[in-house]
Amino acid sequence: IDLCLGTTAMLDGSGMGTYQWTPPAGLDNPTIATPITSVTTNTIYVLAVTDAAGCTDYDTVDVRVITPPVADVLPTDLFVCPNEEIQLMATGGVSYSWMPTDGLDDPFIADPLLTATIGGTYDVIVYDASGCSDTASVNVVLDALPDVDAGDQQIIDLGTTITLNGFTDGVDFSWSPDEFLSDATVLNPDAFPETTTWFVLEATSEAGCLFADSVRIIVVEPPSIIIPNAFTPNGDGLHDILSPVATRDVEDEAHFRIYNRWGELVYESFDVNSGWDGTVNGKPQEIGSYVYIFVGTNPRGEQYTLNGTITLLR
Repeated sequence: IDLCLGTTAMLDGSGMGTYQWTPPAGLDNPTIATPITSVTTNTIYVLAVTDAAGCTDYDTVDVRVITPPVADVLPTDLFVCPNEEIQLMATGGVSYSWMPTDGLDDPFIADPLLTATIGGTYDVIVYDASGCSDTASVNVVLDALPDVDAGDQQIIDLGTTITLNGFTDGVDFSWSPDEFLSDATVLNPDAFPETTTWFVLEATSEAGCLFADSVRIIVVEPPSIIIPNAFTPNGDGLHDILSPVATRDVEDEAHFRIYNRWGELVYESFDVNSGWDGTVNGKPQEIGSYVYIFVGTNPRGEQYTLNGTITLLR
């Protein structure tokens, strides 16, 4: 009988009569047919069976004690990120069995790949060719992803500066791209992008777990409306109409008003593409200065106002 060291085996005697096993060392009861042995060294047991007439017969059993394998694992402690892939490694035997099997690509090999989705202890049973075994363990601690918040989307005018409002509980962090930032290694840097830009805040945990959040900073050019300072509504086809001039795309909807020197409204329009021909109810107005007020809407939906004077010439 092969007996793994540290385990037990049952001896199997038979015959009619009384039983006596020798030596009795390691046996739970040497006077029964099937005692349990837990010897730690190779032992030859002799069984004597004596019948009612006093006749005795003998038999022997050879118990060979096998030193079990020594299980070893590397590493024994893991501090990993969620869903990180880690190669486990066990040695000491010819076959292996890992438990639990969650996240393992193959629980019956020495070096399974673990995709860490839960923390806890992974045990591996290592078997030698005789079936003797030993157990080792790996403790897996799952680190939490850092909390990262890059802040809310903001809209700024070209050429202005805004402060980013980042937050993280990570042990290390940085912003990118850093070209238009006052300092990419602080949570609240000043940003001055020249075009609409996504700024990314990346943070790492103690285990090196990386997480990121981003914020969009929309850059808009200020409204570009030019109101001519004079016009000549004399019918010659040149500068006969006074209208706003847009140097880039603007909202068509606007409120354009012109007043004479007595404060009377002489022209009003809600279309940025229309203009004044110098008349009121078909009557040409007198030469002189007039006051205008232009109210438009920028790409952010905010109103802006332009005002000044114009000169009517003939």
